Amino acid sequence: MQETQPTPIPQTKSALWVDDNQKNKKSPFILVGIFFAIVVLISTIFRLITPEPVPTSEFNAWGGSVTPGVSTVQDAAAVFGEPIDSENSDLGTKVTFASDYPEVPHEVITTENGTIMFVREHLAPDYEKNVSEYISEMGIPNLILKDQDSKMSLNANVFLQAGVVILSHVSDGTVEQKWYFIPTSEELFLASWGKNMTYEGSGPELYVPITGIDAEADEINSDSSQVPANTESTLFQNNSQPTLLDQLE
Repeated sequence: MQETQPTPIPQTKSALWVDDNQKNKKSPFILVGIFFAIVVLISTIFRLITPEPVPTSEFNAWGGSVTPGVSTVQDAAAVFGEPIDSENSDLGTKVTFASDYPEVPHEVITTENGTIMFVREHLAPDYEKNVSEYISEMGIPNLILKDQDSKMSLNANVFLQAGVVILSHVSDGTVEQKWYFIPTSEELFLASWGKNMTYEGSGPELYVPITGIDAEADEINSDSSQVPANTESTLFQNNSQPTLLDQLE
């Protein structure tokens, strides 16, 4: 007896239409997912290759236009004239510019490509604007140290977030120097621009406390440790902490 083969049930047109319709509904969602994945990938790559902006403040521009981390030696020369000397130092290339005092020129520290990281400006005496005026503008300093490199007894009022140090005479608050640097942490400041500063001062001047300032200095510095010795290498070789050069890359 011949076996009868089952007759296949043909797929109706409506069934095929439903299947195609489901595929068509899924396609836009797949395309949207791919689009967003591409956007996220491009955004991630762009963020990785784009350097972080160098921190600045409204106060740390030498002459109002030369900003550490942004400006170059050429920018400084356009404002203050051609440099008078250049030499290597442990923190970078030191370039000097003429000041009002021939024996103490302005000092600039740069990277290898000429980007300025630090400025030491020597000021003519201004008896109308002493250190109290700067404190009223920038707030209480993060640190008040003593500058051992100076021939005079000076208070170094350090404003880390502003990227400024105001060096003033302990006797009357007259400002002798202004330093400009990339805003940084206390640790990096003490290991670099402040490496020759201490919490105890010495000098030929009679120590006369400036009302309010030196009392604040004791309180400001009370929780600070001693200035770290021999830590210059952390500026460029410490892989676990951001360095001054990291801020420029």
